[in-house]
Amino acid sequence: MTKSNDEIQKEMKELRSDFCIYSFLIILTIAGFCLRRMIPWSWLNAIVNFLFIGSVFELGRSIDKYLKFLNFKNKLATGLK
Repeated sequence: MTKSNDEIQKEMKELRSDFCIYSFLIILTIAGFCLRRMIPWSWLNAIVNFLFIGSVFELGRSIDKYLKFLNFKNKLATGLK
């Protein structure tokens, strides 16, 4: 299976975008963990926990997709199929 250069560039942009979004969410939720001691509302704690678990999971998926893409790109560069 071969991909055009445009498709590869588009996939790279999507992967970088996903990585940035989920990294930002993790930073945001870490800040939320720090603030939740000051604001003891249970619904805030639930939202912070949900965001953190979801963003870690999605970041893991994004990294996995990126590693698979790099593997594909290396195979393409070396001429292997």
